[in-house]
Amino acid sequence: MPDPVWLDELRQQLARMNLPAAYAARLVDELSDHFTDFLEDQMSTDALQSRSVVDRLGSPQEIARHAAHEYTQRSFTGRHPVLMFIALPVLVVAVGYLASLFGVVGAGRVIKALDPGMSSDRMSPTGVGVMRLLCIGALLVPATLTAALFAWLAARASVKRHWPIITGAILGVLAGLSQMDMYVSPVSGKSSLTMGLGFATNTAFIQLAKLVVPLAIGMLIFSRQMRARPTAVAS
Repeated sequence: MPDPVWLDELRQQLARMNLPAAYAARLVDELSDHFTDFLEDQMSTDALQSRSVVDRLGSPQEIARHAAHEYTQRSFTGRHPVLMFIALPVLVVAVGYLASLFGVVGAGRVIKALDPGMSSDRMSPTGVGVMRLLCIGALLVPATLTAALFAWLAARASVKRHWPIITGAILGVLAGLSQMDMYVSPVSGKSSLTMGLGFATNTAFIQLAKLVVPLAIGMLIFSRQMRARPTAVAS
């Protein structure tokens, strides 16, 4: 029988790694069986033999780290974190921005259809504010949804916390530096939509807010998913 103290320490280390409860319990059972089989093969259960087996298996910390690594390697996400949490999010948010552009263009056409003589210069402050919010949302929503998606994938794969943080930071920077402006002209064909990267002092607060939101939402999703998932329980 393995040393109960050693097994308790192993369970605690597995719990710190946030490994699924079933996976951790199966690992502990397999190690316990291996421990027992070895002692039976040696026809001895004395303390020296027991200590020798523990030394061969390694410390609970080493086993837990190895188990966490092996668990993440079971999925494509865990095997290729750079691709999943750096390259793909940029591609996905680029597609999201393209869809947003079409959405904003469509909104501009709706405005023109409702009032052909409408122009940005004639809009009320409320109308101008709504148009600005539309442009901000077109940049912020794709970045935030992408951060939430990859945070969820990170939690599912049990990768280390720094990967969704990196993803959220990259998407936050892209959202923060991205700017969009729409001008509705009463002259047919003169309306315009511009989009680019940059930082302006008059919009600094909004740009900083766009930088923070994807990271904050991503980490919230990741933390909630990790807490909601049954994990190894230290006993």
